[in-house]
Amino acid sequence: MSSRRVESFVIRIVVNEANPIEQGMWNGRIQHITTGEELQFKQLNDLLSFMAARLPADQSTFTAPKQRSDNEVPSCE
Repeated sequence: MSSRRVESFVIRIVVNEANPIEQGMWNGRIQHITTGEELQFKQLNDLLSFMAARLPADQSTFTAPKQRSDNEVPSCE
């Protein structure tokens, strides 16, 4: 029988409507529900690192996204 562990996070992302797409800039906060730890982040990699540090070692193998060029718009895929 396999065991299962659930980790919960609350993520809030604030979008500046005057300039919604700033290269590589995110403005938000993440909270790990179990520990109550929080982080304000401005980079997607900071968000991913926060999550990876709180996941079991065998499940934190996701990689950071590639850097976009100045004129590349992120997709919603």
